[in-house]
Amino acid sequence: SIYAIHGVRFEPELFEKLKNRTITAKEALELKNIEQRIIALQTVGGETLMRELNGMVESKDEFGELIKFSSLTDSNGKPWKFLKALDPSKGDYVYLRTHPDVKTAADAEAWSYQLEEFNLNYAPESRT
Repeated sequence: SIYAIHGVRFEPELFEKLKNRTITAKEALELKNIEQRIIALQTVGGETLMRELNGMVESKDEFGELIKFSSLTDSNGKPWKFLKALDPSKGDYVYLRTHPDVKTAADAEAWSYQLEEFNLNYAPESRT
């Protein structure tokens, strides 16, 4: 048998955890295979990730929420941060990992477009 989700293969035990949604956020983050980790984190979902790993809203503005995970740090010892923003095309929230030095959701949104490289401000007239 082949156990796969979106063309990504899984061992039977991990496949069952994903299928039954019993995988924890910590287990998902510890997966070595990046494709498996992405699917596992999508299965876990942002709200569960926040709850299980003590994510705290650091700031909130019209662009979303900046969420800080003090228990998760990068190789420089800085906490992971995610932008929780509404995806208007789906009417649902997305969680995008962002740079650890951003201070607001607007900064995280601008960072995702790499606007600081061009000395541009993120100020859209409308968001679609």
